[in-house]
This record gives sequence, structure tokens and C-alpha cells, in this order.
Amino acid sequence: MNTLKDKRIVVTRPPAPAAELCAALAARGAIPLHLPLIAIEPLTLVDTAPLAQLADYDWLIFTSANGVTTFAAQLQQAGHAFPASVRMAAIGPATTRAILQHGWPVHFTPREAVAEAIVAEIGAVRGRQILLPCAEAARETLAVELERRGARVNIWPIYRTRPALPAPSELQRLHPGIDLVTLASASAARSWAEVARQNPFLRMAPIACIGPTTAHAAHTLSLPVKVTAVTHTNAGLVTALETFFSQPEP
Repeated sequence: MNTLKDKRIVVTRPPAPAAELCAALAARGAIPLHLPLIAIEPLTLVDTAPLAQLADYDWLIFTSANGVTTFAAQLQQAGHAFPASVRMAAIGPATTRAILQHGWPVHFTPREAVAEAIVAEIGAVRGRQILLPCAEAARETLAVELERRGARVNIWPIYRTRPALPAPSELQRLHPGIDLVTLASASAARSWAEVARQNPFLRMAPIACIGPTTAHAAHTLSLPVKVTAVTHTNAGLVTALETFFSQPEP
């Protein structure tokens, strides 16, 4: 039974990661409605030393594909090559693919795409130099826990996410209604909360979150979270949606 057939599902990710999710939903008969709620902007770097000093690091850890894309552009602009001595870690499959697309190896990916799993599974880090290219105002859980285990961590913001609230004409596509909204970041949760506040017909739309961090943010905003993916990827989110829609309505 195709539980997603004809379900109108809002996809709020930026264009690149949204394309994969929209395609997976459409392949299962759903009607994906792309409504990006955040935009990615590279920061003008004040501290460029990490680019010139990459060889001094033991690990480079990426927690998003956006970080990989931004880092690669900045590395190219600075005219530096990536040193083969540095090991690279990726939080999940999408980040891994982004790294591999640039021809770099991935030495470690945790079994679960959360910061806590990186800390638990990466191995001995005492005395290691670790660079964390990340978003402005990113969670500090990963850095704090790695430092607790004896690593020397440089948190290096290289991009920001900003709200990209849709125009009224874009919201017209959501009439006469939607079956569910997917969220993949705390930033998207905050943007959707504002959209729902301004558009009462969207306030009770069920929310599906890609993972616990996003779900926590959505709960804090009093959004009606009905689904949290066990596997924190686009594929895991689709599987969670299939399970959700297979259940009888209350």
C-alpha cells in the first residue's frame, strides 16, 4: 500500500537538499510542495588563519553539506590545496556526498547523524587539533564534548542561515490545505512558526522533523510535531512519513 499517494507535503529545505527529498516523495506518489524557509549565506571571514593552517589540524569535522560547500569555495578562493594529512569526518550521508564530490576522502561517519554520535564513535581525540567549520550560532555541543575528552577545538563560523519567509503568492500554492510539513533544522522551525502565526490555516498542520534537535526546537515553538525520523536523513524522513500515514487516523 502506498501510504504517501496524493499527500500534499511541504518541503522547507533550501533548493539543493530539497531536490532529493522532493524526488523521493514524488516517486511514492506524494505531492511535494517546495517552500524554502531558510537561505544560506557565506560569511565574510575575519579569521582566515584556518585556511592557511589546515595542515596543523588532525581532524576537520563537517556537520552539514552547507558547511562543505562554503568551505570548498573559500579554500579555492584563497588558493590553498587541501592537505592529505588531515582526516575528514562527516555527520551523515548528505555531508559525506558533498565531501566526496570535491574529491576528498571521508575517514569517519557516525552510525547516527547527530553530534553526540560523533563524540561517542570518533575514537581517541586527546591532544588532537580539530577544526569545526560551521554555521554562525551553531550548537556548541560537539565542541564542548570533544574538548571534555581532551581535544583542542577551533569553532570556525563560515556561513549563516537566515529566514527566507515566503511571499503571499507562494503561500497560495498551499491552498486548499496540506497534509504535513517537513522541517530539517531549528532555523526552519523558527521560520515555519512565523509563517503559521501569520497564516492561521497552517497552524495545525502536522510537523515531521528530520531529527531530535529540530524536533526540540519545534516543540519549544509549540508546533504540532507528529513525526521525528529515527534515521536523520532525507531517506529516513521519507520512511518515517510512510509509517505515520500508514496509521489509522484518531
